Amino acid sequence: MPDANRLSELNAALDEFLHTRELEEGRELPPEAPTLEDRRAALDDKYWAAVRQVVSAVAENAADGPLPFDDTERALLDFGVFPHPALEDIRSRLDTGSKVDGVLLMHESLNAVVDDVLRRDAIAEYRADYDALAHDIALWPNTHLAHIRYRDDKVRELLGESPRCSHVLKLLADVDEKLEQYKRLETRDATGRMSNDDQKSWATIRHYVESRLKEANSILTPPVTENDSKRNEAAAAAFASIESVQASVAHLIELHEKQRGLEQQILEQQSAARRVTSAELVKMLNRELSSVAGLLRLAARYARVTECAVPINEAVDYIDADRAAEAMQRMLRFDPKLIDNPMAARFGPPELLLAPGVGDGVFDASRNRWVVPQRCFSSTAESLAQAAILYRLEVDANQMKKALLSSYRESIPANRDVRANLKLRSSLIRDYINWITLETYGEEVLPRDTRNWFERHIAPSKTEPWQPPEYRGMNAYQLKAELKELNELSESAENEYRAGIVEWRLAGGDPQVYLERAVPRLTRALELNGEHHAATYSIGILYMQLGDFQKAITAFRRFTELVPCSWWSRKAIELCAQCR
Repeated sequence: MPDANRLSELNAALDEFLHTRELEEGRELPPEAPTLEDRRAALDDKYWAAVRQVVSAVAENAADGPLPFDDTERALLDFGVFPHPALEDIRSRLDTGSKVDGVLLMHESLNAVVDDVLRRDAIAEYRADYDALAHDIALWPNTHLAHIRYRDDKVRELLGESPRCSHVLKLLADVDEKLEQYKRLETRDATGRMSNDDQKSWATIRHYVESRLKEANSILTPPVTENDSKRNEAAAAAFASIESVQASVAHLIELHEKQRGLEQQILEQQSAARRVTSAELVKMLNRELSSVAGLLRLAARYARVTECAVPINEAVDYIDADRAAEAMQRMLRFDPKLIDNPMAARFGPPELLLAPGVGDGVFDASRNRWVVPQRCFSSTAESLAQAAILYRLEVDANQMKKALLSSYRESIPANRDVRANLKLRSSLIRDYINWITLETYGEEVLPRDTRNWFERHIAPSKTEPWQPPEYRGMNAYQLKAELKELNELSESAENEYRAGIVEWRLAGGDPQVYLERAVPRLTRALELNGEHHAATYSIGILYMQLGDFQKAITAFRRFTELVPCSWWSRKAIELCAQCR
């Protein structure tokens, strides 16, 4: 909870703002009095001062877990709301309780900073790797015993039950007893970590193991004059099984080496975390608050409004986690390669921070996240579209040598004379927002050349089935696992549609597989729900690829009835014409 003085200052600043707004609306504000924008800026300053005080106090008393914010403090941090009559109804519109993976609120962002500073994520990753290695080491004895039994069976298969066989098995058993020590010393010798005592032991153990292996190999090796293919194959299998036993022991030593390395990494990270003082932690948290405040100022500037974290704007659209996730999923349908780039491959897709403020979304390259104000004068889709294109431009500038921006200039005649990158960039941002918020709904607002450019470089392929965005980056192994999981779920139109798309992806372009595996799943999806948009369009595409043009036309016509106003419906009409 902010201290009494901070809370009193916040309430006074809000009262002054509300009073000034009443005077402005009644045109009674004296010329020399502070303007509404002055009051708004003062309120925003008081808000961030109160937030810093709360965060500093909580951080100094933080335990090992998350920062212990109470309900009032979380309301202040996450939504800009504090105890005041004018804000009572607004919190319910902002704090809907919805939770979506990848969508964070301010208190969660601050906890992520604490995790970074105290190395919690790094330690957790090392511990997970350590536990996985410990599990493999625990399983090793049984696996190694299976290798030994297999080897002994191969020796018996080659030599039969004979004194020679018993002698070889005895030699190999002697080797087994010393094999781990032999492999450890062999590794030290190869890496130059051998002590004087190890040198003496190495000479003895090396002679012991290698002499017995040499004798066993001489017995197992078929005579040169013998040309028995079955015996030669059996001998090769026996030698391979002996090598597999040695490889098994070498693998155990490798696991132990990795385990020791992880132990050292964990100790180093824990030591570094213990050296972090409360003052340093508070400093990093305040740096995060300053960063978010700066990004929110930028977001307000993009929307041409005055920033203010306290929700005092009228006629705004409120964005919660569900609305943000829904808008992002729709955007990925019309920009499927948004998070398919080298930056996403290295750092992962951006997270989305819903922060208390007003304006349109921006991209924070320093923490790989979209920062979206919870209030906007446009729409959720437009706010996220701006954040998305700023991310695309960041990737384009740092990873793609500005290939996207260059293509936007050179491919569109109207842009070829634009030399200033800033002007070109602003034009691309505006066109991208129009693409996501208008063109995809069937409104033709972009010039033809610009629309064609977006269809080539941004839009999904009109000649492919609709794919859920998360399927695009999956390999064959992941797709098979997804199909297995879908087959175990209860039957539904959505699950059958998804299974049909996975079958199409796994078909590798084989029309016969389309017909036998993908089409039946999509057909079943439409039997369960005849108004399933994605399944309707997708089955039309597959019929078109199979050459069954009449069924394709029927599916595309049905799609245009279900979705009359959409970019997809325009593409369906175009494909109908191609099928004739």
